[in-house]
Amino acid sequence: MLDGILTGLQTALLPTNLMMVVLGCFVGTFIGMLPGLGPVSAIALMIPITYGIDPSSGIILMAGVYYGAIFGGSTSSILINAPGCSGTVVTAFDGYPMAARGEAGKALALAAYASFTGGTISAIFLLVAAPMLASKAVSAMMAFTVIWLAIYMVAIAIDSSTRPKWSSIRWLVITSGCGYFSAPTATSAIAFTAPTG
Repeated sequence: MLDGILTGLQTALLPTNLMMVVLGCFVGTFIGMLPGLGPVSAIALMIPITYGIDPSSGIILMAGVYYGAIFGGSTSSILINAPGCSGTVVTAFDGYPMAARGEAGKALALAAYASFTGGTISAIFLLVAAPMLASKAVSAMMAFTVIWLAIYMVAIAIDSSTRPKWSSIRWLVITSGCGYFSAPTATSAIAFTAPTG
């Protein structure tokens, strides 16, 4: 695990990658400030630019764009009460009244501090917890689990457009039950094993 962290830090601290993250944060903040444009549209706009560069630099650029767009959305929420994405709606609840009272600078500073602190803590938590979560997810996922999960997602997408109330809970119970009863047992695993002798 420590080798992977050191390799990632070595890649992230290259001068080109540092330039990419600064550029991505600047562009993402600018796009996020535009009302109605959020991090998803910012990433979509930046994808064609990443085709001609190194893959690690492209991912670092898009991560910078994402974080910048999240922060930029708080600016339009605070100043003009027009959140760019769903994550900045709550910022408008407190930030816009502060701006109306003449405390826009304080609200923007608080949003910047909170964005930096939350992003840093979550990145550190992901760095520590990702290997454990990945090993648990890989060991728990088998072919039948993935198939029933896909069926669940398709059923939710179809059914929630017509009857949104309780449809997700109903389909969760149905697909969980089907996944439980279609799980392979020890005898079926032995039955499909070819003889070696």
